[in-house]
Amino acid sequence: MRLNSKPAAIIIADTHLTEFTVEQNISVFSQVFAICDQLQVTDVIHLGDVFTSRKGQLEIVLLTWKRILDMAELKGIKITAIAGNHDKQDYTSESSYLEVFEKHPAFNLIKGAYSMDYVGNMRLHFIPYFDEQLTYPKYLQLLDFKPQSVNILLTHCAINGLTWGNGVPETEAVERSLMSMFSLVLVGHYHNRQAFDNVLYIGSTDPRNFGEDNDKGVFVLNTDGTYRFINLEFKKYNTVDIENPTLKDINGIKEMAKADNLRLNISGEVPSEIRAFISSLKGVKAVFKDNFNVATTVDMTITSDNILEHFEYWCFKNEVKDNKLGLEILTEKLKTNVEN
Repeated sequence: MRLNSKPAAIIIADTHLTEFTVEQNISVFSQVFAICDQLQVTDVIHLGDVFTSRKGQLEIVLLTWKRILDMAELKGIKITAIAGNHDKQDYTSESSYLEVFEKHPAFNLIKGAYSMDYVGNMRLHFIPYFDEQLTYPKYLQLLDFKPQSVNILLTHCAINGLTWGNGVPETEAVERSLMSMFSLVLVGHYHNRQAFDNVLYIGSTDPRNFGEDNDKGVFVLNTDGTYRFINLEFKKYNTVDIENPTLKDINGIKEMAKADNLRLNISGEVPSEIRAFISSLKGVKAVFKDNFNVATTVDMTITSDNILEHFEYWCFKNEVKDNKLGLEILTEKLKTNVEN
């Protein structure tokens, strides 16, 4: 960023609101609006996939998006958005679910190809998601390009050169050469950040499964056309390899699961009771490898070092849901014994 440049807009994509992610989406947008306050920015540009379901939106989803727009209005923030493929049914049409909110004072929906002069020497161009081969190229031709400006395309699509999670590059999408006229192309659609030539897939604001990385957040577009990335806070998806899990391991896993979603690759001897306990943990996906030997018993030798773990395991086995008081008493007894 040059010395005379300053933040102009916050760019986000793929927030994917569902009935199961209401609080997560509220958290994301609260952080986005806090960044706006900090940088004294009032423009948020959303590059598509506000929603997730292509078939239709539930009432709670629509009301949550209205709640987010109401939050933006209170802060004097305007959200400009284009539709992603999850925001519409017909990929050759400009219609989308986002049209329901067109009249909201904090919302600006761009339905088709649109070009505008922005701050400084920037000229912004918008294209929502369309069928990449049937429709998208036609909308590219409708943009009002100015060679003397810093031309930036804001869009949602697949571009040849994009590499999917399987490592195979896209070859049947928008031709890469069609993007060469722009100084910068900022794209939604692919959830992990990826850059090639002048194209930058900005990634989603937060991860939703173990196939995504944790390098998520927002981009700040500056008045000179440069940009920078800011991480957001969210529950991460992490994978841990573990062999011959013990009661002590279970306690550690449970603590890790409070902060992150965990995928466990488990091998070796796995007592059946421990296997069941791990499988029951919320936020933990356990993958038991096929080459393990299931033990039929658990070492029940109790010491002052593992008594809390054994108590929690006993509560699980006997379906005791509220063990807080028992843990407090045991902890206090252990503390008293140590002091004596």
